[in-house]
Amino acid sequence: MFCLFIKKSNRKIIFILTIIFVAIIGNFTIFPKSHNLTTETTMVCELDGKEEIFYIKIKDDGEIIEKKGNEKIYKKIDVDSLKSVPEVVHAFQDYYESKGGSCNTRK
Repeated sequence: MFCLFIKKSNRKIIFILTIIFVAIIGNFTIFPKSHNLTTETTMVCELDGKEEIFYIKIKDDGEIIEKKGNEKIYKKIDVDSLKSVPEVVHAFQDYYESKGGSCNTRK
């Protein structure tokens, strides 16, 4: 009934605004903001017969939540600049293999 008293040009504007409003609301309900997922790994690295265990947990945005192990090695590798667990694992493997050691992930 209300629509009958509105000019034809104003109906188009109201219709377009309604479509935009519904699209915005639908976007938030159908595609909610993704949750921040985390990835973690435990690495066993060996150099000169000495074994060290490293644990790191990283959010999908690259923020390090938790890390355990030798802080000197973390600083040498500059783990804070790495944004994912595969990058960290690769950096550790490169570091230890360049020194004649090895580094493997543990499940």
